[in-house]
Amino acid sequence: MRYLYYCNSTYQLLTVMNLHWHRRNASFEDIEDYHADLILLNAFAGAVEIVDILNKEAVFDHARIVEKTLKTGSFRRLHSFLGLISPMHYLRYNHNFSRGSVYNRYDVLVVPKYNTMVGAIWRVNKKADLHLYEDGLGTYYLNTDLLKPHSRSYRFLYEKGFAKDFTNFSRLYLNAPELYSGTWNKDIRAVPKYDRNYLKKVQSYFADYSNTVNEEKKDIYWLSQTLENDEAIRTIAQTLNRLKKYKERVLYCPHPRWPEKTKPEFDVSNEKQIWEMKLLNMEDVDHKLFVSIHSTACLTPKLLFDDEPYLILFYQLIDDAVTERNERFDRTIRLFIDSYRDKEKVMLPRTQEEFEACLDRFTKSVEKK
Repeated sequence: MRYLYYCNSTYQLLTVMNLHWHRRNASFEDIEDYHADLILLNAFAGAVEIVDILNKEAVFDHARIVEKTLKTGSFRRLHSFLGLISPMHYLRYNHNFSRGSVYNRYDVLVVPKYNTMVGAIWRVNKKADLHLYEDGLGTYYLNTDLLKPHSRSYRFLYEKGFAKDFTNFSRLYLNAPELYSGTWNKDIRAVPKYDRNYLKKVQSYFADYSNTVNEEKKDIYWLSQTLENDEAIRTIAQTLNRLKKYKERVLYCPHPRWPEKTKPEFDVSNEKQIWEMKLLNMEDVDHKLFVSIHSTACLTPKLLFDDEPYLILFYQLIDDAVTERNERFDRTIRLFIDSYRDKEKVMLPRTQEEFEACLDRFTKSVEKK
């Protein structure tokens, strides 16, 4: 059985590497004659270097980088019109696939969600089974309507019977199925916990991605999420101001794929010092504080590695329409808090004053330890 894994973030990559290791080494699902390749989208700084590491260490049979955009000019305009009518245009732009390396060779595609590259590969592997795995917090309150491709050309092809319904996937893999509150209820499976020996290997693979500016002095990490809404931008700025009295302890971590709207007055993590890789080598994770609106990066230590840092998720400071909250989202957050051994470490301030009180609670707690 030939598997193809597709990723566009390091969180996805660590989930996929774990799935792959268990399938190859621990008889997970007992797949006969198992082989697997990886495609990593060049969507963040350091992606090319990561693929080089994966190939050097022979983690997958083959690991390949693909570009997320086409060249400007008529070729890009042609692609935007054709969509998935001619997937070879997209694949051939990525020179790694120019010799037909993804054409009709995979039995299973393992992907986080629909995008143009995934759709193109699936179109040329028409008999492949489609498995989804989690794409962070949003997957846990998954609405399958959000998975439907919005491309007009894809909808046209689907209506004419030439394209698959992308929501017709057969499995969903989650690091913590007990948190799931979404609408898809068929075959949901748990991603096995990381094998500790393999985790040490992964740490060694990505050791160069762990060091940050003055890391030993930092215990408060702001994990950025860029929003376009003016109200949200103002709220984020106000919240950042509350952090200023802890300035020397704060490290600002920009989102790897979203442009920054605010220039923070804090030390900033280097763009290639990737968050999930840094967590693997971070000491005393349980005594750190991670702050964000509701970023998956805050949940990563618990979901992937069962570590329990202090968290401040301030989504309730921002209008519901901005954060796209709903009952399933709220339930997922409640389930996540319940999964913590020390539930008081997860804080959900509703006002700026409560946010500041959460900061004070954290500093007093770590000073006692």
